[in-house]
Amino acid sequence: MGHHCIRSGGAHGPQDEVASRIEPLFQRHGVDLYVSGHDHDLQLLCTESGWLQLVSGAGSCLRNAGWTQDTLFAEAKPGFVSLLITSEELRIEFFATTEGLVHAHAVRKTSARAGAELEPMVRNS
Repeated sequence: MGHHCIRSGGAHGPQDEVASRIEPLFQRHGVDLYVSGHDHDLQLLCTESGWLQLVSGAGSCLRNAGWTQDTLFAEAKPGFVSLLITSEELRIEFFATTEGLVHAHAVRKTSARAGAELEPMVRNS
């Protein structure tokens, strides 16, 4: 977890220099999720190496939420993200303050570090 995004389609874009140093550590240690703010929007990105970048910065002063090849979800609406983490599943739910749930994803672990399956649960409504 950190303030700055590593991957992003938002106003600040990806942080390539940071990514080149951090992403190898994520792979080596089996990181599934990196949570940040900084971009003032809601985003979920899935990298080619399988870890997720979650951006939850939609509390004030919204900016455009762009899409990249890694983007699974992006909205520039006031809102927040809810996480439910168990030993078998990571559930990510995006809420807009006026609309309620707008997107959700679940990552279910098939076995410890044997791999994760990303399964979309709810699409934009």
